[in-house]
Amino acid sequence: MKITETRTLTFSDNTLIESINRHVSRKRLTIQPGQVENITYDDHSDVAIVLTILADDGRMVESRFDAEFIAAAMIRFCIDEKIPVPRTARKRVLLDNGRASLEFTMGVRARNIITPV
Repeated sequence: MKITETRTLTFSDNTLIESINRHVSRKRLTIQPGQVENITYDDHSDVAIVLTILADDGRMVESRFDAEFIAAAMIRFCIDEKIPVPRTARKRVLLDNGRASLEFTMGVRARNIITPV
């Protein structure tokens, strides 16, 4: 018998943006400076999230991030903020009520958690 545990961490838009900014900085990448005006979630292609940024010069610019980048940013954010991240869990990014979420799925064998009487 096998039991599966699933845990989901749902990020607010501001927390998601913060996690992306930290990861961009950590990777020494650049994105257009400015104010994020909109977040678009796309789960139908390899582009997971598009940030629409109002640049300092008044232009609207899109920055695209794939699911792998977003997952890495969210996981790193959790580690930085001391939110437990199960090392052996399957991890995936998904949408939960219109918000980016990080889902952990762990398999636990029932015989390891139940002691016979």
